[in-house]
Amino acid sequence: MKLHHLSASSAKLFESCEAQWHAKYEGGGIDVGGEAAGLGSALHVALEQFLSNVDSGSFKSGWTQLLDAYKEAYWEQMSGPELYEEGAEMLKGWFARQLDDYANWIAKTVISFEQRSEMILETKYAPIPFVYIIDRLDQHEDGEIEVVDYKSGRWQQSGSDLRHDIQARSYATAVWKLYPNQNLYWVTFDYLRNEPVGVSFRSSECQEHYNYLVRLAERIIESDGTKETLNSMCRFCIRKSKCKTVARYEVVDGTIGEDVNTLVRRRVELGHLQKAVEASLADIDEAVKSELKSSDEVELDVDGVTVFMAPGRRTRVVDIEAVLDVIGKDEAEDYIKIAATELDVIIKRYEEVGADSSKLKKAVSYRNGRSTLRYREPKW
Repeated sequence: MKLHHLSASSAKLFESCEAQWHAKYEGGGIDVGGEAAGLGSALHVALEQFLSNVDSGSFKSGWTQLLDAYKEAYWEQMSGPELYEEGAEMLKGWFARQLDDYANWIAKTVISFEQRSEMILETKYAPIPFVYIIDRLDQHEDGEIEVVDYKSGRWQQSGSDLRHDIQARSYATAVWKLYPNQNLYWVTFDYLRNEPVGVSFRSSECQEHYNYLVRLAERIIESDGTKETLNSMCRFCIRKSKCKTVARYEVVDGTIGEDVNTLVRRRVELGHLQKAVEASLADIDEAVKSELKSSDEVELDVDGVTVFMAPGRRTRVVDIEAVLDVIGKDEAEDYIKIAATELDVIIKRYEEVGADSSKLKKAVSYRNGRSTLRYREPKW
């Protein structure tokens, strides 16, 4: 297939289904943005305008300025007032979080906003641009670079998920290309409805991901675009009506005989049927999850049946390597392990003596347990 450029979203799609990728990028498919996408754009514009025009002296009193920027951006993107208050509440929460961590905020230097750039992938066929847009690029006092990506949706990844996310890894790799010889490259997804989740990547991880992107680009070029793979986005695929894999479902029927030979054979068949039903249920759950995610809703009501995501348990995760970079291996020997509880003790000790604990705090991410799709049926 032809490949003019690559992006994180197209990379994810190709890994999910080559035929779907071909239909979208070579068959004329387009993405249609909804109200949620419009609200997200308005929030991005408001934050960019606000942060471009404030400094450390005017930031604390800048809520009115941020709200004014949001009002203007909202009515440029949206046609009705239905989501206005929702977006305003997100910005209010974001602004409050910055004030709570004001010392860390003013210690940063914002390098760029909404910058569209390209990272060249040197494939064996031709150089392929990897295109990306970074919402905000910060530099900390110690020189380390941080990518900040605003997320306005209701779905939030854990730090563990973020480490394996193609977009997050690609951001870190792109910054690694721009700013070589850094110790760590930070990527933070700032979930405007909740709180930021950040992870760090080392140079070796960035090199590994760059090699992966090169191999992926070569795989796309070598693909004929016919391989079909069932995935959670099948229901949204523009070629699903002619997809042979989607159509390959069989209805299994039969009755249980009375003799033992028939019962045994039927038992084996039902075992296979059970596995097929379980797989179908899993496919249905993935499709329902995709619908919830694409509509930016947390629950649906279908004929009295309420479908919702039950959140998993939330735990703190410590980036041990990042902690060791701060305290050193000698000090670490005082601890049998360095988990969240031990890190709290270390942070408290640093703050008691007036030492900088910001990097230690950044070493903590939050991992959400696996969310479960639940169906609540009405009481008949």
